[in-house]
Amino acid sequence: MEYQVSSLGNMVGRIVTSGGRRIYRIKCQVLPHLSGYVHLLLGTENAPTLVDAGSGENECPEQIRKGFEIVRQEFEPDFRPESIQRIVLTHTHIDHFGGAHDLRRLTGAEIWVHELEARSVCSFNERAAVSNCHFSTFLRECGIAEEMLEPVLRMFGFVAGRTESSPVARTLVGGEEFDGIRVFHFSGHSPGHIALLVDDCILVGDQILSSTLTQIWPESLVPHTGLAHYLESLDRLETLAVQWKREHGGHLTAIPSHEDIIMDIPRRVALVRKGTEHRNNRIMEILSRYEPPMTADEIARKMYLTAHAGRTVFALCDIGSRLEYLQQKGKIAVANYSEFSLTDTPVLRYCNC
Repeated sequence: MEYQVSSLGNMVGRIVTSGGRRIYRIKCQVLPHLSGYVHLLLGTENAPTLVDAGSGENECPEQIRKGFEIVRQEFEPDFRPESIQRIVLTHTHIDHFGGAHDLRRLTGAEIWVHELEARSVCSFNERAAVSNCHFSTFLRECGIAEEMLEPVLRMFGFVAGRTESSPVARTLVGGEEFDGIRVFHFSGHSPGHIALLVDDCILVGDQILSSTLTQIWPESLVPHTGLAHYLESLDRLETLAVQWKREHGGHLTAIPSHEDIIMDIPRRVALVRKGTEHRNNRIMEILSRYEPPMTADEIARKMYLTAHAGRTVFALCDIGSRLEYLQQKGKIAVANYSEFSLTDTPVLRYCNC
């Protein structure tokens, strides 16, 4: 794997794989406080492919178009956006697929996505309505203050009309191949999260990041997510990297959709496991130190600064996924289960076993 940054600005980087294919990292501001990358894949064996589409919001679309122009000016004089034949989505969080509709209109490309996430693309408003219904129940179970409910729901991201629906030309599953690229299904961060193996590089989306822990959502909120699914997928990514080194004699390079390229996947996986264990142990420590049994919202306020609605979304989902996992492992319990009724949404209170 070779890497080169554009002389026209650091918003475009060029990766050449062991097979001679080119992956262009185009940097964009996907959300107000979050930068990310879309990846343009070119090569003799490939129909020009764009991996992910940005958020479609604020300056992100213009940054992607500018990135295309830098690719054409400095590296690929024959490239035109209209030559892109497919937009492959690693998953359907808004920062990865919100721009798919406009980019499809610009390029004429098909949209491909894992089968578990196709409805998010072709019927976004339906997905938004169902997700918000489930999320409002989750927030009430967390014990969030009623006045925070509406602003937190707005920050959740699934807002009707936030992006336009688009037809899905092909649904993907783990294990299939196209143009010599192998698809891996890594559930956990999202139901149909995929990674794409391209020679000695793997485009991992949000499956693993170079500096921070990937956001996890409770499986009770979104099926096929949850910490247990994520850790199982992490194990499979590590196994793939170890096998690659054994069979090819070199490192498999992970190219995430946020943060830096990861040269040593097993080392980074070990650090992610360590960070995950630390957070889980911290929850159990909080449950031991404070009385009475605590809600997810109370635990989140001990672990994170959650006054802002945006932070509350991610903090509660992180805590909720860990409480769910620790309960599955028999390490914690719901203390107030005897108070539940079939007609109300109970506030869940947790204690150590």
